[in-house]
Amino acid sequence: MESEILLDEIKVMYVKSEDGPQGAAAAFSTLEGKLSTLKGRRFYGIISDEGKTYLAAVAVVAGEDPRALGFGETSIPEGKYVKTKIWDWGGKIDQLYPTFKSLASKYPEDISRPRIEFYRSQKELIIMVPIL
Repeated sequence: MESEILLDEIKVMYVKSEDGPQGAAAAFSTLEGKLSTLKGRRFYGIISDEGKTYLAAVAVVAGEDPRALGFGETSIPEGKYVKTKIWDWGGKIDQLYPTFKSLASKYPEDISRPRIEFYRSQKELIIMVPIL
């Protein structure tokens, strides 16, 4: 089920995938490998440039220095998004792009902002498309 939300800006640190979305697993492995703990962290996939650029990202926690950890820094832009959930997403990776495409076909997409994957848990993935 899809719904519209207003998202506040989220400061993140990231690892850029060498192979766009196809390299997401490797980018997340690098990202997770440098964190002292994964518990309580908020992980995101940030997709821009019409799917050519993929950032494996995690929200910055107070006191962290992304540069000292070897990460890039950016923000997920605030604004209006349409979202939907994918349950048991680990076995449904092939459904992510069609889900983004479906949402973008139903709503006026704001192409100035990236598409977002929010890994809410090991089972729940939230797909977000920025809309006007």
